[in-house]
Amino acid sequence: MNTAPTLKYCVIAPAGSGKSTVAKLLKEEIERHGLSCDIIKLAEPLYRLQEAFYRTAGIDISRYQQNHQLLEGIADTLRALNPHSIVDDFLSRYRASTASAVVNDDLRDANVDWPVLRELGFTTIMVRASVNVRAVRLAARGDLQVSATSKLDAGVNAIDHDIVIDNDDCSLQDLVDKVRTIVNREVEHFTRTGQGT
Repeated sequence: MNTAPTLKYCVIAPAGSGKSTVAKLLKEEIERHGLSCDIIKLAEPLYRLQEAFYRTAGIDISRYQQNHQLLEGIADTLRALNPHSIVDDFLSRYRASTASAVVNDDLRDANVDWPVLRELGFTTIMVRASVNVRAVRLAARGDLQVSATSKLDAGVNAIDHDIVIDNDDCSLQDLVDKVRTIVNREVEHFTRTGQGT
């Protein structure tokens, strides 16, 4: 029988802040403690549909390349059809996970998606970086269409967060150290209170 993950992290920030890097480091650090970890994206159905658009257009893209305008348009259409469609898809994959920990790195909706993740007990980590830094990172990322600002940024900024990581002038090792401190603290808490798996 499936049990709820022990550790649950939701990494939030505008595009280019370093969400995916922080999520990857969280997964690595959790696994260093001997726990299994899944990264489960809310936007997975958006990537599937984006891929279908490009395939129909006769263009090959990699799985998580991003056309920001197209992805936002797909999300708007899905939400117009069913406001809970994206988070319901997430929930089906979350409930199917047998991992000890789950990380999400693409929450951007404060009204429908966020309350569900909060109810599940996710710890929210806000990654902060300036617009200029984010623009440079996005330009180097190889996405299909990019924007350092988005109408969704207001939603991200409206989401309550438990932890802040400043990733403006952070070296990779600095980021590793910050993530390690976060995970060590929570693993110790679960071990001490007997809530760990």
